[in-house]
Amino acid sequence: MPVLNEKRALVITTEVWALAARISIVLSRAGFSVAALSPLGGLTRKTKAIDEHYIYLPWSGAKSVERAIRHWSPDILIPTDDQATAHLHFLHSRSTRRGTDAGSLARLIEISLGDPAYFETAREKSKFIMQAQALGVRCPATVILSDDRKAEPEFSGLKFPVVVKADGTHGGEGVRLAKDFAEMRNAIGQLKKRKPRDLHSLFHGRFLSNDKSFSPRAICVQQFIEGRSANRALVCSNGKVLAGINVEVIQSQSAFGPASVLRIIDQPEMSTIAERLVEKFRLSGFVGFDFMIDGKGQLWLLEMNHRATPSSRIPTTTGKDLAAAIYSQIAGKAVHSLAQGKTSNEIVVLFPQELMRDPKSAYLDSSGSHLYDVPWHEPQLVHARISYALEKGIKKRVRQKLGIGMIGFM
Repeated sequence: MPVLNEKRALVITTEVWALAARISIVLSRAGFSVAALSPLGGLTRKTKAIDEHYIYLPWSGAKSVERAIRHWSPDILIPTDDQATAHLHFLHSRSTRRGTDAGSLARLIEISLGDPAYFETAREKSKFIMQAQALGVRCPATVILSDDRKAEPEFSGLKFPVVVKADGTHGGEGVRLAKDFAEMRNAIGQLKKRKPRDLHSLFHGRFLSNDKSFSPRAICVQQFIEGRSANRALVCSNGKVLAGINVEVIQSQSAFGPASVLRIIDQPEMSTIAERLVEKFRLSGFVGFDFMIDGKGQLWLLEMNHRATPSSRIPTTTGKDLAAAIYSQIAGKAVHSLAQGKTSNEIVVLFPQELMRDPKSAYLDSSGSHLYDVPWHEPQLVHARISYALEKGIKKRVRQKLGIGMIGFM
């Protein structure tokens, strides 16, 4: 049995992807005892950093989360995908209605996510962008679509191309570029349809557990901004930023897919905007803000992810990593970060995303001075990720030969 640390974190994922495993590693290094709630087959079971595992069941998602919380008794909850965040929102709402014994669960969720008055805004990208615009933040023109059959009058202020987005999606899955009305209508129709897995979860979530986190997707249409993607990952507590890092996307696996190569940048405006939004919405925990830098160097806010994001695990330029910052806040004491700070303009090559994008990429040259994001101290995880990359690479080449499109996922 491992010796458990005094502060406990529960990492929650409804996906089998690697982000939960990678976040668990940095949380463990910062001083947390870490438990993970993940589906069977998830990559969290490939890392030594996790002290306890719980199984996430899609047909009783919120109940899976609640059981893990009751058993592990964590000091903080770390969701790593939008559905995990939505489950916590649902549990908070139910707990506040019940009161008494459920109050401790509600307080834990507030410590982990912030002011519940803004949960709906944080969960729904379309509503968030409207409130950010009201604060004077530069955002692309956005229309929340209530009924696509009445779309034409609502889009008088937009010019094509536009981006159609679905709430509750990630990794480029819920984003489509449309060059005219026909493409826009087609994109809206595609994004409103749910996968078989989603329909399965919809049935069980809504009719068995009354979990409204599986409600129909909201769709918004946003003016397309041409430029360079960037984001700020941070941790915060009660509306105050504790630590953060700004990165620019150099390469991505697909047009709207996950990044594969990042550059750490010094962007004061990005930091200032994020700080204002964190204070306004009184956020806590891990948060990510996505931006676009246009050809004139202007910064445009695109969306917020109220959860851990891939760049959350990268050490900041101040030598402080985000996991150490949140541990210091929870534990009430200073913690020495094991990670070395990175310099502005340093390039970070994400593993195995860049390998999947292009096995012959110049960024994979071992003679380069880039930061290679490979957890060599976790051989089982590395092996699993390489196997995954090879499998996806083979499928990608077959699809390319057959002329079939493909969207990249982490």
